[in-house]
Amino acid sequence: MGTDAKRDKKNKGPSNAEKEYEMLRTEILQYMEEYQTVRNMMYVATAAILGFNGAMWQSRYLFLLPLIVILPSYLIFYDYWKSVACASTYLQEFIEKDGIQDTYRWETRHDRFGILLSHKRREEKQKITDMGMHFQQIPYFVCGALCLVLYWANTVGVYLERYLKPTISETREAVESVMVRMFSGALRDSVRFLHLKADLCLGVLATGICIFLWMKFYQVHAEEFREVWKQVRNSEQEVLETIQDAKK
Repeated sequence: MGTDAKRDKKNKGPSNAEKEYEMLRTEILQYMEEYQTVRNMMYVATAAILGFNGAMWQSRYLFLLPLIVILPSYLIFYDYWKSVACASTYLQEFIEKDGIQDTYRWETRHDRFGILLSHKRREEKQKITDMGMHFQQIPYFVCGALCLVLYWANTVGVYLERYLKPTISETREAVESVMVRMFSGALRDSVRFLHLKADLCLGVLATGICIFLWMKFYQVHAEEFREVWKQVRNSEQEVLETIQDAKK
């Protein structure tokens, strides 16, 4: 009897829940593959622009050009991250808690594993875990910070060189002369001062945009998605109960 039941179940094929589970797992894997493709494109674009700029063009403004690729890539990564969290919490709430829980438990176990691992790392005082940073975010932060550092270093270096180069000396008089030339000279030369002001504004603007986007889209909280899915589940149950009561 048991063998016949198993044979009948096998002949019927996967259930709707199993099909939905497999479909969403495939979607999650697709998100991860597309994210890796976008990240690799960011690597190539950043390396190419910085490499050509250092070898041929040598313009400090081009150090900011990779941000046009880095920031949109980061937003795409964040959107993929959100989509994965949404699909994962859906699987946990609607499928793994129901009829096929004995067979499919990956998302629930993986989520529990991540929670326990985070607690363990916090106990070991690992700073990057305490910050709540996802390791997949690091490439974007590093590439963006590198571009900003190169721009600021070249911008400050160019303007300091104009005033420091003619008067390099260890004496107190030379240092005072340098300070006078830096401030009074910059004020006298309106064109140069406007260039300096524009360069500083550009650097501040680029840095501010990076910090704003990285802070605003810093973390995806799976618990928020889980709570919303629970509300959806409860609302569906309320509708079913209302229909059943109406039939009675």
